[in-house]
Amino acid sequence: MIYYQDKKLTLYLGDSKKILQQIPDNSIDTIITSPPYFQLRKYTNSKKEIGQEQEENLYIANLLEVFLECKRILKDNGSIFINIGNYGLIAEKLLIHLSNFLILQNKIIWHKPNPMPQGGQKLTNAWEYIFHFTKSNDYKIYDLYEEIDNKREKRNLKNKKIVAIDAGVAYIARIKKNNDITLKKIGRLIETKREGNKKILITDKKTIEYDIKITRNKYNNKFNPLNTLKELLNRENKRKLRNVWSIPLQPNLSNHVAPFPEELVKKCILLTTKKGDVILDPFIGSGTTAKVSLKLNRKCIGIDINENYLNIVKNRCLM
Repeated sequence: MIYYQDKKLTLYLGDSKKILQQIPDNSIDTIITSPPYFQLRKYTNSKKEIGQEQEENLYIANLLEVFLECKRILKDNGSIFINIGNYGLIAEKLLIHLSNFLILQNKIIWHKPNPMPQGGQKLTNAWEYIFHFTKSNDYKIYDLYEEIDNKREKRNLKNKKIVAIDAGVAYIARIKKNNDITLKKIGRLIETKREGNKKILITDKKTIEYDIKITRNKYNNKFNPLNTLKELLNRENKRKLRNVWSIPLQPNLSNHVAPFPEELVKKCILLTTKKGDVILDPFIGSGTTAKVSLKLNRKCIGIDINENYLNIVKNRCLM
């Protein structure tokens, strides 16, 4: 049943498997969720609660039913992010089964710089998986680059000698103060090589040293060296997002035993959605997905079996 609803937020109370059946096909842009752990935490007194199964295989089977429904309601160009702890082999087994009906695009490691202490003789667990699945390879991607914090990695393209190679023809690029780019043909490429720390480009007309080489992407027949250089300039001092995300645990202020941090959800949202898109979390818990979605001007649908948690979500989102 609907527990709360306004223009941007809808919260359902009940079993995710049943409630997902009420949501129309191809209506959700991105799904972000962290399913209950297997036999580690109890959220209700119900024996049917996911995570309380007697056997690991039943737990995985129940999750697969949920994610089959998630696939149905996801748009063809949408994404699913699943955060799951690396306890035993459950994550790997779930990954194999999910790959039978979804396409794994990224296997992300969430590194926790401040992990929870762990007793016994095992090492402290300082990471978890985030699986990024889609329905097709034609999926939406937006904010794929991040700022570079490490000063040693930052570069100024205006001080670099850049060569561009297109269809075997080599050009030298010059970037002016106003970011205008000029390309001058220097000949047909013969060879590129290294001599110590030097990069050498040899053409039939001229041999030069260079710092950065831009060349045709073998998967893209629409290569344009000028456009590629403009894109490089726009991304100056940024780098492509990596698949290890170092994000600390947040203080637990919601009385939920396993909230995931807002920064983790924010990365997923900015990577795959734009303002106004619809995000769903079938295990909404303390409502981090909802809070971040609304803060970033997206809509959110959340489902949980525990009414107390839905009240927490509502209060967090309406503050």
